[in-house]
Amino acid sequence: MIKAIIFDWGDTLAPLTLDRYFPVERVKRRFKLDEKTVRECLEMLEKAETPFTPQTIEQEKEVLAKFWFQVTKKVNIKNPDFFVNYLLKWAFEKYTPSLFPEVLKTIQYLFKEKYHLAVLSNGWPKRFLEIKRSKVGKYFKKILVSAIIGAAKPEIEAYQRAIKEMGIPASEILFVDNEELYLFPAKNLGMKVVLMDRRNLYSDSKFSRIKDIAEIVNLI
Repeated sequence: MIKAIIFDWGDTLAPLTLDRYFPVERVKRRFKLDEKTVRECLEMLEKAETPFTPQTIEQEKEVLAKFWFQVTKKVNIKNPDFFVNYLLKWAFEKYTPSLFPEVLKTIQYLFKEKYHLAVLSNGWPKRFLEIKRSKVGKYFKKILVSAIIGAAKPEIEAYQRAIKEMGIPASEILFVDNEELYLFPAKNLGMKVVLMDRRNLYSDSKFSRIKDIAEIVNLI
């Protein structure tokens, strides 16, 4: 019997978009940027590399501040201090993730039915803040983010940590992820698994597949 469900976050419950760091329309209006400058900012963001993975919010703020200051020099942003502070405030205090259409009602239903719900997500520390701020944040017993717990899927330690935090036997946990690779460790530990395949990318998968979270109700 399934008593708990552990969800992946990005592209499982919520789309992962660059606006969590750079809200294009807001920035264009606030700083009067042209399309070329915006495009350059987005290109640099997509290609950004960091020397280490931040493990705390403060470390992440430092990494992002350094990156955005580099961007301001390359694209000649006026008042770079204000620009950087604006983006940091957006990322850490204002950004609220959108959810896929069926997610809110499904999570509310599962919570009402007394299932223990959690998130296990690969991401930087601010992912925790994003999930907490979302419309479903309050329904999760645990929110485990790789940079904070020190282990990332598909590392076995990430799943072991999740099982321990839930306090429920692996055999009574359903794990849901949109990456097939991330299901194998969960299955090997005894969890039930299901593949989120919204875009039909895994038609040959041996795992059970769903195309929206609402389908979980029929599996438990």
